[in-house]
Amino acid sequence: MKLIKLLIWLAGALVLVLVVAAVAVVTLVDPNDFKPEITAVVEKQTGRSFAIDGDIAWTFTPWLGLKLGAITLGNARGFGTQPFASLSEAEIRVALMPLFSKQLVMDRVRVEGLSVTLVKNKSGKTNWEDLITRLPAEQPTTDSTGGVALAGFAIGGVAIRDARLVWDDRQLGVRYELANLNIETGALKPGEPVKLAVGFDFTRSKPKQGGRLEISGVLSADPKAGRYALADLKISVNARGEGLPPAGVQATLAAQLSADLAAQTLALSDFSGTVPGARLNGSINGRQIIEAPVIDGQLVVDKINLSVLAAGLGQPLPKGVDTGADDRISAKVHFDQGAETLVLQEFRANLLNMSIAGNLTGQRVMSAPVFSGGLTVAAFSPREVLAALGQAVPETTDPKVLTRASASLEVSATKERVDLSNLILKLDDTEIRGKFALRNFEKPAYTFTLDIDAIDLDRYLPPGQQGADRKMS
Repeated sequence: MKLIKLLIWLAGALVLVLVVAAVAVVTLVDPNDFKPEITAVVEKQTGRSFAIDGDIAWTFTPWLGLKLGAITLGNARGFGTQPFASLSEAEIRVALMPLFSKQLVMDRVRVEGLSVTLVKNKSGKTNWEDLITRLPAEQPTTDSTGGVALAGFAIGGVAIRDARLVWDDRQLGVRYELANLNIETGALKPGEPVKLAVGFDFTRSKPKQGGRLEISGVLSADPKAGRYALADLKISVNARGEGLPPAGVQATLAAQLSADLAAQTLALSDFSGTVPGARLNGSINGRQIIEAPVIDGQLVVDKINLSVLAAGLGQPLPKGVDTGADDRISAKVHFDQGAETLVLQEFRANLLNMSIAGNLTGQRVMSAPVFSGGLTVAAFSPREVLAALGQAVPETTDPKVLTRASASLEVSATKERVDLSNLILKLDDTEIRGKFALRNFEKPAYTFTLDIDAIDLDRYLPPGQQGADRKMS
């Protein structure tokens, strides 16, 4: 019993000595005295200028930490005087007590104002090649136990705020920039999921575009097995610029994402998203995603407001267009990069009081595309469609006309032509059969053949204007 008390007392005394020693180091040793030595080592290892402009300070609570002020790493020779990398402030703190059991427990790592500029000059040389060549050669792994191995580690999180990343490709004459870049993570522990949030402003010089992108989710990773997952993934984007709709692009997406690189599979499940004027739902599954992707997906677009959707695309519809709450579009999609095929199956659309169904198959879609398929429009009322489009319904001698219509056709298309065949149009008591062809989109040439069984034009004229005999057969 006395031995146990003695051991406890000795352990307590040892901890006390270590704490006092740590306090002494923090209070008696000024890390700024080592600036010249640190600068010399970094410059020797990188071959670049290095400056520590801010102060280096110890922090000590239950954590022993180091706080850095502004630092700058110079650019490669021939790339100007602009720094390659810089930061305004960083802080790293480590818990003392877990170190005695070979546990590395760190507080949140904080980095403020990080800036990195990557450049490729006109000859194809980059301003980071020299740093890569100076990296120490990777040492072969051994089973030696000569070193002290950590039994575990944990980081309270990472916070990178107000960062900036530039990619300047002078060979292609295009520049990309991420600004106001913020990255926040939850606690990092081996084998455990981690919360992740990323947001940044982006600009592109050619074409000139810019906007804001934000991503969040819970990341799980098993690098050895090649398996990754993002649960509760949320993405929002707001972009404007050349080549985009006049009102810009505003979209959101929520989904569950998983990938197995070893098996070459990808799954985007339970996704839902929004764009101005519509909502999207569905799922996507991929295989052979590294070698030759094969993608299968199911997509549903509902809550469609054609006026808002068209306005966002820069094609405003006439005033008065009314789309119903049940308007929706759905389809199954299959894409095979290796076979160069694209298949659209079970296409269904309920729009403007019409029900449309069809299918489409594309061959050689990445080289010389050829598309073929069929389309049917179920019976509908032209009067109701005109009303939904905000158009005045014409007065007719016979109020029963313009109440029944339907259509079906087969289509084939290439880059040079479009052919509509087996065309069947029905309007009230009239049936029209035929075919239609368009050649040369730059200088269009049209050919068509139509067979109308019978039509009484008097029924469609305004009251009082019908002729003596306008019946055709």
